[in-house]
Amino acid sequence: MKYHQIDRNLFIKNRAKFTTQMKPNSVAVFNSNDIYPVSADSSLPFEQHRDIFYDQKLYRSGSCWSLRKAQNIVKPEDYIHPQDSTFIPYNAAGDLIGLSDLFNSKDTFYCYDNYTYISIQSLMCNTDTVIIPSKKTKQEFQNGYELNKYLAYGIDDLPRAKSIRNEFFDHLNRIEENTEKQLDKFIEICYDYFK
Repeated sequence: MKYHQIDRNLFIKNRAKFTTQMKPNSVAVFNSNDIYPVSADSSLPFEQHRDIFYDQKLYRSGSCWSLRKAQNIVKPEDYIHPQDSTFIPYNAAGDLIGLSDLFNSKDTFYCYDNYTYISIQSLMCNTDTVIIPSKKTKQEFQNGYELNKYLAYGIDDLPRAKSIRNEFFDHLNRIEENTEKQLDKFIEICYDYFK
């Protein structure tokens, strides 16, 4: 774990304090991610939770699994994950550091929810991520969200997903660069509007 979790009330208190000191009709934009160093003398201003979700190069063993929104759809007799897998409860998605630590300790994440972002977060930790197929075809699933193609849709799809893992990290970099450009444009528009 890179950081210890901070009590959320600190942020609530500081936000309220800051708001009382703002001028009327003003806007404040905060970037909540750390500056990410890429070499001794340069850095990237934005990374998508790479300070939390990254491969910590720890010893891994076993697997974990989650139902999330599929909890009322998938029956226990349909489970395909190993019986000794660690269960991730629905409310665990808010504990980002805990999820990152778990993903970095496991070889494989089995996800029965085809629509949850924690499958992407597990992949960011370099955990083999298997989406348990629902009624969608593999093609429908992969076309549903731009990053889905990097996830294994069923256990038999895991070799394909592993073979393009590096492309996933390249794709994340492109998303982050685009987000940075959009943020710059937003700041420019706000600046022009409020000057």
